[in-house]
Amino acid sequence: MALLPLGGPILVVVDETLERRKGARVAAKGMYRDAVRTSNSRVVTYLGLQWVCMALIVPLPWSRRP
Repeated sequence: MALLPLGGPILVVVDETLERRKGARVAAKGMYRDAVRTSNSRVVTYLGLQWVCMALIVPLPWSRRP
């Protein structure tokens, strides 16, 4: 790729989000474990959609941000 430096690391970021939705018209809903509200003594599940996003972090040559 043109933006990746040769021999440099490739950084892939993954995010998983639970969108709480209910109703007859929500097509792909399911019961998912809510990692934020779950503790060692109690597991919390919600009806909704599970979104998994992946992003490739690329350093831009014209940006001063690392």
